[in-house]
Amino acid sequence: MPRIHSIDYLKLIIASGIVWAHVMMLTQQGGAVDYVIGQGLVRTVVPTFAVISGFLFYSTLQRGKAVRWILQLTALYAFWWLAYLLEWLPYVGDRRTIILEAVFGPLHLWYVVALIMAVVMITVIHRLAGGGRTGRLVLVWSAVICLLIGTGLHSVHYFTDAHLSIHVYRNGPFLIFPYAVLGYLIADRLNRQGDGWMPSLQAGCLILLGLALLRLAEAGLALITFGASFEAPPEFPVLAVAFSAMFVLVALRVRLAEPPVNLAFLSMLIYFLHFMVVVTLLNFGITRVFVLTALGVAVPAVLGLGMLALAPVVAGLVPEGLARRMSIRDPAGRR
Repeated sequence: MPRIHSIDYLKLIIASGIVWAHVMMLTQQGGAVDYVIGQGLVRTVVPTFAVISGFLFYSTLQRGKAVRWILQLTALYAFWWLAYLLEWLPYVGDRRTIILEAVFGPLHLWYVVALIMAVVMITVIHRLAGGGRTGRLVLVWSAVICLLIGTGLHSVHYFTDAHLSIHVYRNGPFLIFPYAVLGYLIADRLNRQGDGWMPSLQAGCLILLGLALLRLAEAGLALITFGASFEAPPEFPVLAVAFSAMFVLVALRVRLAEPPVNLAFLSMLIYFLHFMVVVTLLNFGITRVFVLTALGVAVPAVLGLGMLALAPVVAGLVPEGLARRMSIRDPAGRR
């Protein structure tokens, strides 16, 4: 499958949305409008990114490189886990909590662990059930069941006195796996049937606008009913899945030229590094949301541009996985 540049731009949008969300979480600023926008639209960025990850993982699995990809992602998690160790370790208590944070991922790194779990599940199902109709059905029903379980557990936590750990419902199997499966199946259908089944760009934009308005209405209703809080009520699963799916389908319909820089690498660096940047700025007394968000995006992006500029010089000195993400060619001329 040829590279789809609109997906790279979408990654950059999502990474920026994650920065804004974390700034709002860390500063506890914003009023009703910020809450509705955050819970209605920005809340979708992580599930949508999981759809993109599943979409891209399809070709990785088909080329027989799933295990290598999983190992590289695990090594990436280990690196950033160590990088953020001093940031999260002082705020956890007993040994059990430390183990839970290490296993499920501290701070924003939870998504990396969840994605590893999700793609392992997809790989196992693919190998056991095959890549045909049976395999697709197993993936669909597994995703539906896991999504409903996750929503149910979140509901138990939010609406009852049984306060569950966030790791119980916000994890690989019950949140990221269903969305990653969605992306994987979109890629599979594109590979089998082309894009004739997808809505046109105009129709897709209208549908996406309608879904966005419904999500804003859902967030507004939650605000009126339950009030604003850091812990938001569970999303309506059908609406959440439909919005993320349509967001990606619209992006797939947009034809964009190849960007002048490696946006995928910059997006990855923004995701991993922004939390450290924002916390450092807060420690210096900088609290304005716009400034924190702008610098949380700009500082990692500038660092990434510098790394990309140096990429040809260090081509033989960096690990293969990092070299590929930086689009450094190896001696054989492959990417």
